[in-house]
Amino acid sequence: LGLCCSLIHDPDLLILDEPTTGVDPLARSQFWDLIDRIRGQRPHMSVLVATAYMDEAQRFDWLVAMDDGRVLDTGTPQELFQRTGTDSLEAAFIALLPEERKRGYAPVVIPPLQADAEDIAIEARGLTMRFGDFVAVDHVSFRIRRGEIFGFLGSNGCGKSTTMKMLTGLLEASEG
Repeated sequence: LGLCCSLIHDPDLLILDEPTTGVDPLARSQFWDLIDRIRGQRPHMSVLVATAYMDEAQRFDWLVAMDDGRVLDTGTPQELFQRTGTDSLEAAFIALLPEERKRGYAPVVIPPLQADAEDIAIEARGLTMRFGDFVAVDHVSFRIRRGEIFGFLGSNGCGKSTTMKMLTGLLEASEG
């Protein structure tokens, strides 16, 4: 809504302060595709964006990497990669941090699951949730092995939280 209101006046400068925080990945991608289309129609329009999402920043023409209110470095994503000897913005950002901020840092490494394939911790069969005529979760089945990291991915409103609420007993399943 804020983007639409800003664009009513055909601005030469569009300032976006973390516009996709809390937005699902598909909608985030669609948002940046929209910005790219607008820029294609209005090449003289400048866009200033604050974001913590490295995948978004990768799309920008020019970056200012900041930490604790200070500028760490500036340039295109490729220039930052070259100066830091890295191949991702996340790695470049970490490389740019002062030594005291990097102390104790180690990248997250998830080891391969070694658990027995038959050691099931959670199983759902035909899990369904209806709210009147609306089906929020439709016959979902899965098994989670002990020690496994299991995730639900999907856009807003697709049933992730409803499934979690049924699994935790906060919401009684309609079926399953």
